[in-house]
Amino acid sequence: MGHVEGKSSGSIHEQLSSSHKLIVEKNRKYIKTLIEITLFLGNQGLAFRGHDESKLSSNKGNFKETCDLLAKNCPEFEEKYSNTTNFTSHLIQDELVNLSAARIRSKITPEIKCNKVFGIMIDEARCFKEEQMSVCVGYTVGLNVVERFLGFVDVSENQNAESLCAKIFEFLTENQLDKYHIVAQSYDGASVMSGKFNGVQSKETRIVFNTIESLYKHFYHPTKNKTLVTMQRKLGIKISKINSLSDTRWNCRWKNCESVINNYEAIIAVLQEEIDNQLDRNANEAIGILSIMQKGSFVVFLFILQHVLFSINILSNKFQDKAATLGEAANLINKVILSFENARSTIGFTSKRIRREPNVFEDFILTTTTAAESFHNIETNSTSVEKYYFVNGYFKILDCIIVNLKKRFSTDLLDVKSISVQSEMHVVKNYLHLSNDKSSINLEALTSVHHIEQSIELTSIAKSNEAK
Repeated sequence: MGHVEGKSSGSIHEQLSSSHKLIVEKNRKYIKTLIEITLFLGNQGLAFRGHDESKLSSNKGNFKETCDLLAKNCPEFEEKYSNTTNFTSHLIQDELVNLSAARIRSKITPEIKCNKVFGIMIDEARCFKEEQMSVCVGYTVGLNVVERFLGFVDVSENQNAESLCAKIFEFLTENQLDKYHIVAQSYDGASVMSGKFNGVQSKETRIVFNTIESLYKHFYHPTKNKTLVTMQRKLGIKISKINSLSDTRWNCRWKNCESVINNYEAIIAVLQEEIDNQLDRNANEAIGILSIMQKGSFVVFLFILQHVLFSINILSNKFQDKAATLGEAANLINKVILSFENARSTIGFTSKRIRREPNVFEDFILTTTTAAESFHNIETNSTSVEKYYFVNGYFKILDCIIVNLKKRFSTDLLDVKSISVQSEMHVVKNYLHLSNDKSSINLEALTSVHHIEQSIELTSIAKSNEAK
């Protein structure tokens, strides 16, 4: 009898082996579900952990709450999840995230390998425990420009140029990207404004931006924001809001300066009303903001920054335009720098012609006075309030921006002759000619050709006009 049952069900060894395979299959299915939860939360940009992950907690965090939800509807998952060892600890979550990230990076590297060239974008990413640096890469897949996030690098030990450079090379080597050429670099997109590297944030500009940030926090509360909107409607002002400032975006600073200027009357009225009513503890905050906003220096620097950032905003938007070419970008950078330099000249602000030293005296040190006038003495000794702000505000901001723009965009990059639109056209036409799958050539590729041809035509017209 036992011999007959053994033939039908298999030997003890075979039964144990089948049971083992079934356990392995269930374990793999369980871990696969945890990985899918990890990918889902990462794709949605959701935090994994909660403040309190105990069994009695009403909110254990997104990861464990998702596991609880699946356990209610999937008995097989619930069987493993209810065990003491259920692989949902913080260490396991970190390992799942790191393994998923490594898998994604392994897909990015082959795409860069096809091009042999790529660009890097480095930015600051602060954490409450450590100073981090985010690393992104930009490259092309066909004629499509793609940007990919690679990861964070811990730079808590040191943040000087040498250490950051070493960390970048180390990270690229780890991801097997050190073999390919870096053709574009971007570091801290708003460093011209941030003041971190000889930026333009003097004491006055810091006061302006800090006040704007205080306004954002003050009116972030729904009740106060509703009061501001009501005042805007009452005064017939177009409804607009103040956004939080970003350390890596130029346009948000220009938009906020523009918003404060347009809503200045409404903001002052609402703040004054809060101070008069004294309804809550935020009245003291309103007093501080109002006292700063009513100072003449704040208003002047607000208008100066709004005017200067307008040009920077145009440049920033052009860089983000998918249809932009390298030649167009170089032309625009040159024009923006030239416009700032022209605005920096004395001709822009005074109708009086400044008498200068004759050219024959350029290589000599003069020990006697001449009829030439010193612009520095004229400006600094002048009692004119207007000229004071030209020298100590507008000119200083322009000088810093000009210096930083020239520092960040090398002379070779800004040489349009070496980056002609004809060469860009040649690259695009070669791509279209060599493409084996003609059906993969999308409308964007053909649009790029037309766009570059228009650029060539406009450049030719501009050169002919200059010749005339």
